[in-house]
Amino acid sequence: MKRLVFFGLILTACNSKEKPDVLPEEKMLLLMEEIYLIENHYQMTFGSPSVYKSTLDSSYQLILKENGVTQKQYEESFSYYASQPEIILNLQERLIERLNRKRVGL
Repeated sequence: MKRLVFFGLILTACNSKEKPDVLPEEKMLLLMEEIYLIENHYQMTFGSPSVYKSTLDSSYQLILKENGVTQKQYEESFSYYASQPEIILNLQERLIERLNRKRVGL
């Protein structure tokens, strides 16, 4: 019986849609944009990820620090949004729109 209750609590926790430490969508979108841009820069400059992995990791940390976000907050928020298909698709569409506007200088 204890196992059943414990299992039920775990399922309830896993299925919870609300997470108190999830970054707001706009903040998440900003971080996704900055991370995409830095990843793209390193990929275009160096080609092989093995060449720039440690530098890229440092860049991630700097982006998070500059935005007042911890690695844990970002990872938990990303996991949360990734588990919400409608929200993550909306974020990805908005990210593409923002990147396209930057590309054409609008």
